[in-house]
Amino acid sequence: HFVFPKGVNLGKFKLGLASGPENEAQATGDVVLFRHTWFYPGKQFAKYPELLDGFKNDSITAITADQNCLLTDKHMAKIVHWKELGGFDIDARRLTPAGLSGINRLTKLSAFGLPYMSLTADQIGRIYDLHKMKVLDLSGLTNVRTLLTELGPGLKLKELYVQDCALTDEDLKYISGYSDLERLSVRDNPKVTDVG
Repeated sequence: HFVFPKGVNLGKFKLGLASGPENEAQATGDVVLFRHTWFYPGKQFAKYPELLDGFKNDSITAITADQNCLLTDKHMAKIVHWKELGGFDIDARRLTPAGLSGINRLTKLSAFGLPYMSLTADQIGRIYDLHKMKVLDLSGLTNVRTLLTELGPGLKLKELYVQDCALTDEDLKYISGYSDLERLSVRDNPKVTDVG
């Protein structure tokens, strides 16, 4: 469970069970977190990284943080200790390479997203082994094709998000080789045509 620090009003944030509906939690006291909890932090979490200290690291199995809650290296230093984390998709425009230093502790990941990170896609692939991923969000990154080539055609991706990555029709030909792919998003790639 999470014990809210005295005098801190988080407002509302979203929690959801992996197989159930999303719920809003109100920061008025202790909140019991079930195992397999998906966490969608609000702006207060972005402002106060120390609030993440209250979570038991075996409760949260997925975290999503978009441009409304930009996390930093201080947040990542705490998140990399959430040993049951199976997936994350974190808008990474405020993360630095140093913030990924402990990411290899997250051994259960099958969904990985660091869109808009200051690194290229292939550099991220050298920091963390992405071969077992089912979901990848590489939006806003460059060198996506280099990463996918390095990972090879045996990748069993179910979902791939490569929005705003300067992709071309040639890149899509390579991506089309992923036979298990069920969802692909290539928005905001002006060089991708109807032909591709």
